[in-house]
Formats: sequence, C-alpha cells, structure tokens
Amino acid sequence: MMEYEDHQDPTFPIEWSAGFVYQVLRCYSCNEVTVYQLAVHTGTDPDYTDRSYDNILYPCEGESPMGLPASIHPSWDASMRVRKIDPNAFAVLLGRVLDAICAEQQAQGDTLYKRIENLADQGKVPQPLKEVAHKSRNLRNFGAHGNLGDLDPKHAPLLESLCRALLMNLYTVPALTRDAQKRLEKS
Repeated sequence: MMEYEDHQDPTFPIEWSAGFVYQVLRCYSCNEVTVYQLAVHTGTDPDYTDRSYDNILYPCEGESPMGLPASIHPSWDASMRVRKIDPNAFAVLLGRVLDAICAEQQAQGDTLYKRIENLADQGKVPQPLKEVAHKSRNLRNFGAHGNLGDLDPKHAPLLESLCRALLMNLYTVPALTRDAQKRLEKS
C-alpha cells in the first residue's frame, strides 16, 4: 500500500493511503484456503465501506455455464457456494437447479421424474442426458433424506459434472451456436 500527501494548502495538508491489502483465510467448515484482495483508499473511503473492488483471488470460481437464463442462475450460484461445505446440501441445491430447468423449459408432470421424462419426450434432452438428469435427481433424494445416509464429499465433482452437462446441452451449446452464427454473418 502506498502513502500519498498533498501539501498544496499548508494549513490543511491531506494524507491518504491507497492500494491493496491481501488476506489469506482458512475456512473453519471445509478447512480450505481463500486468498482475498482488499482495495483500500483512505482518502475517498476512510471507513472502508465500499467493498465493490475487493476480489477473491483463490480459489478461482468455476464459471457458470454460458447462456443460463436468469431463472436458473440463482439456483446454480447457491449450489456452487455450498459444494465444498456439505455434499448433501449441494445435492439438494442441484435438485433445485433441475426443478428450475424443468420450469424454464415448461416441462409437464407432477414429479421431477415425470418432468425430466417430459423433457426427453419433447426431444429437448437426449437419452444419455435424461439418464444423467435422473442420476442427479436420485443423488438429490439421497442427500435430502438423512435416513438414507450421507453423500461422500468425493461425490460433489460428479454431481457438478452431471448437472453441468445438462445445462451445457440446454443452454451453453445453443448460446455458442447463436454467437458463432452472428460472427459468421458479420464476416
């Protein structure tokens, strides 16, 4: 951090600090390390209330799949925040992502199983991804019901991959295709 001075008015000299402060934090829940960058400018924000320029430098956040609708993004973000904390909660929140997908795609049915089947029947989800969605649904049920046991933390990457594959098929691939078509039309 740098120290600055302005003595243009000798009666009221101004001094301030500006720069970055770095913190290394360890989470009590998951024992993982986070490196945090704080932006400090005592001249414009002496009480450090503006945190809009602060950043988490490590771990790098996994990007959300491209093209997610606004109705699905909050559920995906919520699930990503708990993935390293509790695999059962992660599975349940990914189940909410599946529910949000079905709602956004206007799938019919009174259960998640039937709505996933409806998406496949409409051709919106190919057979292999239908199976992926059902595996995610089953793991969601396992995570939600304590009498079935607990999911192991090693299941979290699998759960994320299953759900990400579904999201990429439904939203990312079409978004990339639209983007490529626009670029090709311009050239």
